[in-house]
Amino acid sequence: MAASFAGMFIGQAVRTRMQPDVFRRWFLIAMILLGLYLASDALAEIYGIDSTDRADAKPAPLRKRIASARLQHRDADAEIDEQPAEQRG
Repeated sequence: MAASFAGMFIGQAVRTRMQPDVFRRWFLIAMILLGLYLASDALAEIYGIDSTDRADAKPAPLRKRIASARLQHRDADAEIDEQPAEQRG
């Protein structure tokens, strides 16, 4: 939370020193870059490219949630397969 307040403070300080059009352009460029980074990380996870090969990488919470969901789905499928056909509905 402190980082978001610091970012807002810095953004306001920079915005007052720049022309509005220039600030808007650089802000949008930064948002596009952030979006591309998040999308590439998600795509890497979907296609199984492990970014933990990098020395500074840490497992993201999203990866843990995806792995947990996959395990739950697999376990649910196994339970359905074990049920008799008349109980499956």
